[in-house]
This record gives sequence, C-alpha cells and structure tokens, in this order.
Amino acid sequence: MIRFLSLFLLIALAWSLPAQNGHEDPVLFTVNGDPVHVSEFVYIYEKTNGDKADYSRGSVEEYLRLYT
Repeated sequence: MIRFLSLFLLIALAWSLPAQNGHEDPVLFTVNGDPVHVSEFVYIYEKTNGDKADYSRGSVEEYLRLYT
C-alpha cells in the first residue's frame, strides 16, 4: 500500500516540477536491475490508456501491477 502511495506521489511530484535543462529523469523502480524512469512509465501509461488516462490512484496502481 505504501509502495503505491509513494509511486503516486512521485509521479505527481515529477509532473509538478518545472522543466530544467540537464534535469535527470528520476528512477521510479527497477525490474531485474533495469531502471524504469518516471518519463518512461508515464509515456507507456498514456500510450496504453489514450483518452482514458485519468491518473487516478486506482488507475495508476492497476497499471503498475500490469507493468511489473
């Protein structure tokens, strides 16, 4: 539960930060030692959900379970 809340807060924080040159894309989580960055997760979430991407907690948690 805390993991999903942390994920949601991390994504919200990443979207709220202003774009900066040289700003490193934070790692959201790792899969078998391979980092998954926030931008990668958001891109695939939006691509998969299209117009249905509502960014609700339940929607993001469900997609995270499918992603991992």
